[in-house]
Amino acid sequence: MSDVHRASPLLVRTTAAAPARISVMALIGMIAGAVPLPFVPAAVLKRIRGALAHDVATRYGLCLTQEARDELSTASRAAQGGAFVTTVAFFARRTLRRLGALGVLPPLTAWFEVYALGLLFDRYLCRMRSSQSLRIHESEAKRVRAAIDRAVSRSLSPKLELAPRDPLSEPTEELRSFSTRLLDGILLAAAAVPDHLRRRLETAFDLALAENPPGAS
Repeated sequence: MSDVHRASPLLVRTTAAAPARISVMALIGMIAGAVPLPFVPAAVLKRIRGALAHDVATRYGLCLTQEARDELSTASRAAQGGAFVTTVAFFARRTLRRLGALGVLPPLTAWFEVYALGLLFDRYLCRMRSSQSLRIHESEAKRVRAAIDRAVSRSLSPKLELAPRDPLSEPTEELRSFSTRLLDGILLAAAAVPDHLRRRLETAFDLALAENPPGAS
């Protein structure tokens, strides 16, 4: 069967991203990652990633073949440990539950992985895809998935350099007390973490694609 092509590239370049929906799906992934049972989080997260990939593609007027969806919904190779690691994590949480911090890692990892998939797949479709096909096939999905995996790993590296941001404007006069400035600084720094993470992921993804650009499908 011949592939389907769009009449105009504008069909997939005018759709705005939906960061709120990506964030909600990542939150659902975090909740799924907190389920204290082996194998269950992996199965649920695969469904979440598949639904998110479908949603992102649909918003650009595209569709995923089943093979492409399967490829994008697999666990990130950067964080993939298979059933053995899942089982070890399950028993580690039960055995070492007094070290509460251990239980936080799987949900955060799940959130990060789902968020990275939605953010970077959207970025690829919006800015980088050159194919005129309305279908995303397995070969294209594999290249995008590989770039996302490299971006996830590289985004956490201290060697990654970000482009400088425009300096924030300063008030003409500082009227806050020292304690207020300190508290404001802590709160604003915490609020800036998601944006900083987004910039690191996007920078790492752009580098990954520049090193191995996906060809037109």
